[in-house]
Amino acid sequence: MLGPGYSNGVENCGFIGLFLGILIFGILFYLMKRKNHAAGNTNRNNDTKMLPLLKEKLAKGEITKEEFNQIKETINK
Repeated sequence: MLGPGYSNGVENCGFIGLFLGILIFGILFYLMKRKNHAAGNTNRNNDTKMLPLLKEKLAKGEITKEEFNQIKETINK
């Protein structure tokens, strides 16, 4: 439509455009995966902090031995 020797720019992107698209997608994927991994580690740290609190509640008589075991199993999953 533009005549000979003119283009709308799509042809010029070719390999470079494809490469940049894949690169941007890869960077976004990496950042999302890293964020999810960091969140998983935070949860595991919270689980290890919960066990001493759970033992304290058991010692005070606030929970029964059965409740202690059930909560402990849930934490360790």
